[in-house]
Amino acid sequence: MQDHDGLFARAVVTVISTDGKTALVRSSGASGCSSCGESKGCGTRSLMAVFGNKSSLLKIQNTVGARTGDRVEIEIEHSKIIKMAALSYLLPLLGLIGGGAIGNALQSGDGIAFAGAMIGLVAGFAYSYYAYSTDRLASDTAPTCVRRVSSADEHFIDLEAIS
Repeated sequence: MQDHDGLFARAVVTVISTDGKTALVRSSGASGCSSCGESKGCGTRSLMAVFGNKSSLLKIQNTVGARTGDRVEIEIEHSKIIKMAALSYLLPLLGLIGGGAIGNALQSGDGIAFAGAMIGLVAGFAYSYYAYSTDRLASDTAPTCVRRVSSADEHFIDLEAIS
């Protein structure tokens, strides 16, 4: 396995079930970033304190022959994370600003500008939802299964045990 440090984000997840060449995996809900708790971190830990450490389910290609109950390491390119973040946050923000600008250009008052901004925001979220629901984006941004992780693996840290 070639080392891609700096280009990929990695996490260890548990296989819930397998179906042919795919596996349903569950994350621990804990942040896997090594920057947490540091001043240069992204603030995810603060958000998780407010919203909770919910685990999430994800369907991935089972390229390592994992079975139910196995722990596997998955990775995703940073560029794909940026693409998903832009789609999730930037597109609705641009819809908000663009809709407000169009409403303002109509010179019908602040109410129309506000309504335009809200319509743009909802349209941005709707398009993001639509884009995420298409199979093409899901396959383009899906994490890759790298390897099975054993409890004896010296590089493995069980994030659930630390919490």
